[in-house]
Amino acid sequence: MIGNSCVSWLSKKQPTVATSSCEAEYRAAFSATVECVWLRRLLSDLSLEQPSPTCIFTDSQSALAIARNPVFHARSKHIEVHYHYVREQFHAKEINLVYVPTHENVADIFTKALSREKFEHFHKELGILQHPDSDHIQVHTIHFRGVCYT
Repeated sequence: MIGNSCVSWLSKKQPTVATSSCEAEYRAAFSATVECVWLRRLLSDLSLEQPSPTCIFTDSQSALAIARNPVFHARSKHIEVHYHYVREQFHAKEINLVYVPTHENVADIFTKALSREKFEHFHKELGILQHPDSDHIQVHTIHFRGVCYT
């Protein structure tokens, strides 16, 4: 985000199988780091320096621990070396990894099935505007195995 405007986002299937959720989150942090560093350099070329590190939010405390502490971790021995670019950029103060509790992780709107209340809350947090024609859309309720889906 630059100001209140989203300028880059990505959602894709990871090309290889992660052996743990920590590794999957660390790989996601790697992809975000690559994009952040590229955008920082682009802005710098346009004479728009960013004095503070770019924040990358994650709900994985394990991934944060691996990035913040360069000591060998038993849980990180299977992570490929190039993913430690996250650690390098963290220590170079290009990025800052910030923990966000899972129940506050707005990015879940793109990756998880959410309750209507949670979806609407995250939708509002992202600043997404309601489409003018959305009042004319019918909402259907489906009952399946005793559960009501709207």
